Amino acid sequence: MTFLMSLKEIVDDLYVALVGNRITALGSALLFAGSASLFDYDWANIPAMGIGFILIYQTRSGLDTVREYRRANQVIEENGKLRYGYVKSLCQEDEGDRFYGYCKLQGAYLAARRAGQLRNFELARAKYSSIVIPNF
Repeated sequence: MTFLMSLKEIVDDLYVALVGNRITALGSALLFAGSASLFDYDWANIPAMGIGFILIYQTRSGLDTVREYRRANQVIEENGKLRYGYVKSLCQEDEGDRFYGYCKLQGAYLAARRAGQLRNFELARAKYSSIVIPNF
């Protein structure tokens, strides 16, 4: 990977981080909605801003999603498909946690969807993942 990224790569990474990770997207929407209402002196939406900030902070602004998206794309490029074992190892990293591994799993899901490899992803996720947040 070169030091300078192309504009397409930057836009792709921003999409994956801010829209592809649905938890970060929800946090961004809550933060934006809450802060926009401050201009009207509507202080009732401050809790929405707090929740939005917490969601963005907890997902590290989608950076784990971007990192795993890139890694999954690399696996697909090297092997011609998303390896079942790769998704299995990804699911087993956060074994037993029902929420924490969502960001990484979402990155792999987005790469699999882009490459038309959702079947391999879903088979491994259904068998090995305990995360309750759906990938879409």
